[in-house]
Amino acid sequence: MVLTAANGVAIQRLYTDSSLHKPDFRGAAQQIMQQERPGDLILVDGPDPQKVFLHYYTGRAAVFDLRDLANADGPHIDRTLTADTQGAGRVWELLYFHGPSTVQQWLAQRGWPTPPSDHNGIRLTLYGWHGASDPVQEMGVNFNGQLWLERAAISQTTAQAGVLLRVTTAWQVQQPPPDYKFSLRLLDAAGNVVQADDYVPQNWFAPTSMWPVGQPFVEQRGLLLPQALPSGLYRITLRLYDAANGAAVETAAGADVVLGEVRVAE
Repeated sequence: MVLTAANGVAIQRLYTDSSLHKPDFRGAAQQIMQQERPGDLILVDGPDPQKVFLHYYTGRAAVFDLRDLANADGPHIDRTLTADTQGAGRVWELLYFHGPSTVQQWLAQRGWPTPPSDHNGIRLTLYGWHGASDPVQEMGVNFNGQLWLERAAISQTTAQAGVLLRVTTAWQVQQPPPDYKFSLRLLDAAGNVVQADDYVPQNWFAPTSMWPVGQPFVEQRGLLLPQALPSGLYRITLRLYDAANGAAVETAAGADVVLGEVRVAE
């Protein structure tokens, strides 16, 4: 009876304890195939994608194996990834069996990352990539006398639901700031928050406390519009808040600074 009960507990853990589950390659592949668009490509930073991932992924995007970059130096990584991503519209990145490193930093500096999804140990991140020059809006917003928001750019003012918008903000560092978190928000016409993404700049690689005083800093973030987003006019806002206590920075434009608008077509 005791042995039976113990076996029951073990079986229950097998189904409920995610640490015992295998990496969900199927789920990662399905997410890509459900959302992929022409011009997408996939970077696999982990073991040989031929062994498991490509067993499940049957989509149209080109797949690049990054195993050769595991011990490469910065210039070699730059040359390889520049060639791999040339002409891309968006970039999917699978990271598994090791933590973020130089490859992820390179992607964060050159792409527009969206929040990652976890597939039991596989981190899947979608990046907006270079396109036409994005329209620039002069901002001139002071954040606590520490950061000056000079300009903002949003890749599209009219878009379909499910589109990834590239949101770029250009800053000047006036005084040493604390560690601020950014909160990029999508608001409907009534002012309701439809979507919010809270993050540390450059996909968590560049906390604001590390930004050098007197220097410019450019932050890039992807805003993936929900697939079922109703048509209408939406505002895109940015809030900075102290990571230590959650207090939002109040500016002359309010706590939520409007970066621009996007009209979602029917």
